[in-house]
Amino acid sequence: RSGGRSNDWILGNEAYEMIREALSGSLKFYQKYLTLLGFGSCRYYPTCSEYAKWQIQTNPNIFKALFSSILRILRCN
Repeated sequence: RSGGRSNDWILGNEAYEMIREALSGSLKFYQKYLTLLGFGSCRYYPTCSEYAKWQIQTNPNIFKALFSSILRILRCN
């Protein structure tokens, strides 16, 4: 394994950065537009979408970040 990321052996680092950017962009869209329609009623602080954004940006393993985010959302709803 090289590059310091734990997933580099599955896909290239560029692919993971593209996935991170796509997920971050969809979270920004959700936070900006869909929460205004009433979908944003999270009982946790930080909200589930903020937690997911934090996980995606800081966790070196994208699969763990997604798994943790999904578990958080399932606990909330």
